[in-house]
Amino acid sequence: MKWNFRCSFSPSLPDTKIFTTPIKITRSAFPAAIVVRNCMLKLKIEHHYRETKTGALDLEKGAHMAKLIDPSTEFGRRVAQRLRDERIIWLTTVSEVNEPHPRPVWFLWDGETFLIFSQAGTHKLEHIRGNPMVSLNLDGDGMGGDIIVFTGEAWADQQAPPKDQWDEYTQKYTEGMKRIGMTAQEFAAGYSVLLRVKPLRLRGH
Repeated sequence: MKWNFRCSFSPSLPDTKIFTTPIKITRSAFPAAIVVRNCMLKLKIEHHYRETKTGALDLEKGAHMAKLIDPSTEFGRRVAQRLRDERIIWLTTVSEVNEPHPRPVWFLWDGETFLIFSQAGTHKLEHIRGNPMVSLNLDGDGMGGDIIVFTGEAWADQQAPPKDQWDEYTQKYTEGMKRIGMTAQEFAAGYSVLLRVKPLRLRGH
């Protein structure tokens, strides 16, 4: 028996672009329970996906981050240290045909979001417009250890970064910009789109 079901989303969120496909259930055992569980999950995610005029996501901040990266644990301290020290993180977006596209990017962790600068008109921007769910991972140690993977929501921030964040970013990548033959001003002009990623989950060991 096939069950077709569509979650009803709030009309107050007209820009929500995720989870618009009906859920198709082919199991005959307890189909209603399965549908309700999946619908509740989708509604919960949509509840978090409230986009403001500036593109920021209306998510709980301080408490959420404290739970995500716990400095009282060895893993949490290692994550925080690597986010300060690492120069490259892998951003994976998903295309309209559901193909994952990983690429290495420069980043700045501000304690709540990842800042990533992009050239205009790139595939990753197109992917994020269609599906804001992304992953970010740091390189492991080559032996299967030191694994750090974030999953979260990405968006193009229409506002310029605060001066202190831009200064921190340019200081972090001074040598990198020199290697690609750019000044900070040239980099800002060429990589003019600011992406922010709000992590929702962290896993690793």
